[in-house]
Amino acid sequence: MSRIRGIEVKVQKDVLQTRKYGLNEILRKKNDDHSANSKDDAEKRQIKELLHKLPGLNKIFEVHRKIGEGTFSSVYLGSLRQHATLSDSEKRWFAIKHLVPTAHPARIEHELRCLRDIGGKENVIGVELCLRNLDTIVFIMPYIPHKKFS
Repeated sequence: MSRIRGIEVKVQKDVLQTRKYGLNEILRKKNDDHSANSKDDAEKRQIKELLHKLPGLNKIFEVHRKIGEGTFSSVYLGSLRQHATLSDSEKRWFAIKHLVPTAHPARIEHELRCLRDIGGKENVIGVELCLRNLDTIVFIMPYIPHKKFS
């Protein structure tokens, strides 16, 4: 008897929510929750794939999450593995820029040369490290906390 009442109460709550917020709003919220979960799963898969393709990166850095994406690269937030025991405020944070493997080698070389030559001055971030394994290339740069331009 209580099970039936519990089910009836649950149905009644759904009906009340539908009346209060509208069916479209409830469906949108459920879809947003689902897309957020699938986005997180895709991000975790991308990080796992990057670490598999570039084992040296995994030895030095802990990759936490994706923080940006562009036409020629994706950027991840990372910290040094040797600082794993420190609190977040004490860790040194890095932007790990993974270049798309289809980018032309001359373009990659030009970007690295520019960052090396003028990086660290005149409002241009410098490169701390560059790692490569076959067609997988990452630039490691200091992370600067900021608000997104958009």
